[in-house]
Amino acid sequence: MHINWLPLFNNNINAPTHFVNNKVNYKLKGNVEELEAQLEKQIKKKVTKLRQLDRTIWNHNLANIFKNALKSFEIHHMYNKNHFETISELNDQLSSFNVSITFK
Repeated sequence: MHINWLPLFNNNINAPTHFVNNKVNYKLKGNVEELEAQLEKQIKKKVTKLRQLDRTIWNHNLANIFKNALKSFEIHHMYNKNHFETISELNDQLSSFNVSITFK
């Protein structure tokens, strides 16, 4: 299935310049839930590898907070907005887990 994405672009968001016949086609590879599950599995695997000497217990509530933050970062990046609001909200949500995030 091919979808024409050109109508999504406007004066604020430029369309890619490498497309054929004035159409931007995106081929669907699978559903979003499957992609999210694969990404979560890869992230858990990488974190576990980094923490080989420590047992890592996954908190599903915390994982959902990070998923929502990633979606928010993606939307902010797409529209060239700053991430400070998302970071602030993320830190507020993480405070009950005794975790904080700082970005430089």
